[in-house]
Amino acid sequence: MIDIVVLLAVILGLPICLMFYRTYQGTVIYNRAVKAFGKNNVVYFNRSYMTYNAFFDRNSSQLDCMSLYTNEIKKNPDVKIIITSVLQTTNYLVCDLEMLRKVSY
Repeated sequence: MIDIVVLLAVILGLPICLMFYRTYQGTVIYNRAVKAFGKNNVVYFNRSYMTYNAFFDRNSSQLDCMSLYTNEIKKNPDVKIIITSVLQTTNYLVCDLEMLRKVSY
């Protein structure tokens, strides 16, 4: 009986630990980006409770995630980078053409 309880705790605990880790990872990256570009130029979406497909195909409010990004860029046209934490990974969306030129050349 104890083995089943331990197994159940491990099975339920792993996704929760992964959500906390993605939140931590996104927050660290966000803090570095804020130091580099300023608070007004960085946006952070913490969706660590969602899977990659759930966020990037459709988010929970039935909006395409690109419209979510577009709305952020419309609200603040000075945005240089958008950071998104989901269950599987942390993603970056670079919104500054000058930054892209520096990175790609």
